[in-house]
Amino acid sequence: MELKSYLEKPPLLSKPEDGERLWIYLALSDDTTSTMLAREDKGAHLPVYYTSRLLQNAEVRYNHLDKLVLALVHTTRKLRPYFLAHPLTVLMDQPLKHALQQSRGSRMTKWSYELNEFEIEYQPRRAIKAQALADFIAECLQYEDEEEAIWDLFVDGSATEKQAGGGWS
Repeated sequence: MELKSYLEKPPLLSKPEDGERLWIYLALSDDTTSTMLAREDKGAHLPVYYTSRLLQNAEVRYNHLDKLVLALVHTTRKLRPYFLAHPLTVLMDQPLKHALQQSRGSRMTKWSYELNEFEIEYQPRRAIKAQALADFIAECLQYEDEEEAIWDLFVDGSATEKQAGGGWS
């Protein structure tokens, strides 16, 4: 019940101090990535910024680790001033640092090179409340596929070089 009441009243966004370490939480759903940038105050992580992004085309078919790296890359692009002005720690339960160092393909190599520009540290996740908030946002942003109407195609008459008939309902 405590988690439910926490999620019903999300904390207000807070402003980080210059040079203060910021924390990044990443969350995924099947077709959405969410990120929460947070700062620490009296042992609690307070949100600074939220981002989310609907995955496009082939991105939906990326494996879980690639989607996490993609979420981090998009966050660095969107929140570049924060990444340049603050040291950052990514908190997660995935071996993200190892995956970036191994760079299995050209896409991952490119992302690794892009992320090396920033002072990012990778640590195992420890604060579940803030991660629960990021996961909750990801779940809320899932888009359900709209059921498409079935079309019936009727072809009446014959098709010739000059004329053909057809219609739908």
